[in-house]
Amino acid sequence: QTLPSKKTMLSPNTLSPITLTYLSFGHLYSTPSPSYHDLPPFDVRFLPLAPPSVIRLSGVSLACKRELLRNPSKTEQTETWTTIHDIVERSFELVRVKIDEGYGFSCPISVTVFIGSN
Repeated sequence: QTLPSKKTMLSPNTLSPITLTYLSFGHLYSTPSPSYHDLPPFDVRFLPLAPPSVIRLSGVSLACKRELLRNPSKTEQTETWTTIHDIVERSFELVRVKIDEGYGFSCPISVTVFIGSN
């Protein structure tokens, strides 16, 4: 799905800067201040812990991604996939709302999403 583009004086090329930031935090150390929330923080403490084989790997390594996002049944969505889909869907819905509210080139869109675990 693509977002509608409108040519305006504030956005002559129908382009505007968009920044999506995903920040993780530990609930043990408190939740970020509500003044920073575009969306309520996502609580992912219910998700299964990472297997011991990937705990020391970088989150951007292919081995880590493959293990964490593995879906053994291939037919049903795992809890991890469902949660990721929900976070991304709600993040992009907020971007759509901000575009409809008039954010544009002179008022860049910036969305921060907080994801909390243990």
